[in-house]
Amino acid sequence: MDALGDEIVMDHPTEWQPCIVCQKVAAGAIGCTTVHIACWNTQMLAMKAEGAAQDQARQAQLAPEPMPAPAITEDTEQPAAEPEETIAAENAAPAPEVQDEEDTSELVEAAKPERVSPQLPVFDASCAVLDLDGIHIPGQPVRELDALPANMGEVADLMGTLNLGTIVRKNKNRAGKWNFRALQGQLYITTEATMELLGIEELPKDRFDRVTFIKNHTTNHPFVTAAVQDGWSMSKDGKHLEGTTRMWRKDDSGRRAMITLIPMLGDDAYPAIADYKKDGKLKGPASADAVATRFQRFATALQYPYTV
Repeated sequence: MDALGDEIVMDHPTEWQPCIVCQKVAAGAIGCTTVHIACWNTQMLAMKAEGAAQDQARQAQLAPEPMPAPAITEDTEQPAAEPEETIAAENAAPAPEVQDEEDTSELVEAAKPERVSPQLPVFDASCAVLDLDGIHIPGQPVRELDALPANMGEVADLMGTLNLGTIVRKNKNRAGKWNFRALQGQLYITTEATMELLGIEELPKDRFDRVTFIKNHTTNHPFVTAAVQDGWSMSKDGKHLEGTTRMWRKDDSGRRAMITLIPMLGDDAYPAIADYKKDGKLKGPASADAVATRFQRFATALQYPYTV
C-alpha cells in the first residue's frame, strides 16, 4: 500500500531507469513509469496536502460577511429638535467589530501550483474514459453523448471539448527551476465501447491475441481511414490502431490527442483497469469511473500521465 492506503503494484524491469521524480536510478516501476516508492509516497502526500490547503483557502473566502445595520424607522411622534451634530452621531451606523481572523495568506500561497505561468493552459482533467453510457471524467458526473463518435477524428476532437491535458516537467532553467509544457489529453475507451465503435462481436480472451486481432481488424477500417481523409495524422501512419494511438493535425497544432484502447493494454496497466480480491486474485474489469480516477491520480502524483 502507498502513503494514502491504496494498493499499488511495483514492477521490477530488467533495465534500471531514472526515477521520474528525483531522476536517480530506480529498480521499480508503477505501470510504465519508473519511480521510487518513497518518491511516489512523497508526491501523493504533497497532492493530499495541497488539496487540504485549497479547501481551507476556499472556506476562508466563503466566510459570512458582517450583517448590515438595521434600517432606522420614523416614529409617529416627532421628538424635539436636537442639534445637527447630535442627530448625526446617533443615526450613524455603528462601526463593525473587528474580529480576529486566521491569517490564510500562507495557505493560499501554498495552494498555488508551482508551475504558475500565463502561457500554460488550465485543464479540467488529464484523462477521461469513453464507455457506452457516455464520457467519465474524474470527479464529474457522466457526460452523456447523443451518439458515439463516427470515426477516430471525432474521438480526438473530444480532447478540446472536454479540456483534457496535463502540465508536465520539461527541463530545468539556469536558475535550477523546472520549465513546464502542456501535454495533450488522454481518452481511454472501454472494451465494450471499442467493440461497438469497431463493429466487433467477440474479442479473443488472450491479451496477445486481442492485440493482433484489433490491429488486423482496424487495418483500412473506415473508422480509421475517415479520420485520415479528414486531415488527421496518426501514429503508425494511420495504418491501424495501437494500444495508444497519437493523433495530431498539421493545419492546427492545438488539436492533438492520445487515444488508448483498454482491451489492448498490458499487465502493467491492470492495477488501474481491473479490480482485485483481497487475496490478490483478479476480480474483474474496473468501472469506467474507477479507471478514470486511477489514471488521473497517477498523472497528478507524478506530474506525468500514464503512457504506453
